Amino acid sequence: MLIDTGIGNAKQRPLSPPFNDHDNGFLGRLAAAGVQPDQVGFILLTHLHVDHVGWNTIQSDGVWRQTFPNARYLFSRTEYRFFADPANLSPRHRNSFLARQDSVDPVVANGQAEMIEVDGSEVLPGIRFLPPVTARSTPRS
Repeated sequence: MLIDTGIGNAKQRPLSPPFNDHDNGFLGRLAAAGVQPDQVGFILLTHLHVDHVGWNTIQSDGVWRQTFPNARYLFSRTEYRFFADPANLSPRHRNSFLARQDSVDPVVANGQAEMIEVDGSEVLPGIRFLPPVTARSTPRS
């Protein structure tokens, strides 16, 4: 199980230079820790911001493909809908919309996503997603 997947490599994030076209050795460090991508069974995404979902996918032959082919990706249904609704596209949320397109949509299309309600329910034995302490009308930035 991994919790969040970080920035990812080769993602275009023009409004956030530190995350733009990033190149790091995350998969090598994961391998050095004894974990291969096909061994990961669950990815828990705390939220769908650019710096939390990037390694969900890697680019292969010009297509974003799952980095973790056997994983189930658990994340907020409400937040996914927010970042999929064009009415919410603003400069503030532009990078999260881009991250959804190249790092979340491919796992949804591949049937690996499990969108959950963030209500404190147990999503896996001993694992619960809790809502933010303060109520907000839009996802965190």
